[in-house]
Amino acid sequence: MTTIDSRNALNKTEIDQMIQSVTASVASEWNAVNSAFADRIAEYIDARNKIQAHLAKVIVITVIYSSKKKGDRSQKKNCYLTNDPK
Repeated sequence: MTTIDSRNALNKTEIDQMIQSVTASVASEWNAVNSAFADRIAEYIDARNKIQAHLAKVIVITVIYSSKKKGDRSQKKNCYLTNDPK
């Protein structure tokens, strides 16, 4: 009977070690995926912010150019104002 009990104890120890190993492996992969996901979110936010900043510059330049163009037309003799295409 003692040999059966010792085998059961050995099997239980091996099973516990395997469970701990698998748990550690899953936790490690979980952390790696979360870290990669956080990095990707940061890249997305950075790209979005750069695009928004560029768009703001383009809009400002367009407004300045449009108002200058309209002002130039109003300064010319024998020139009538037209509506700029939108």
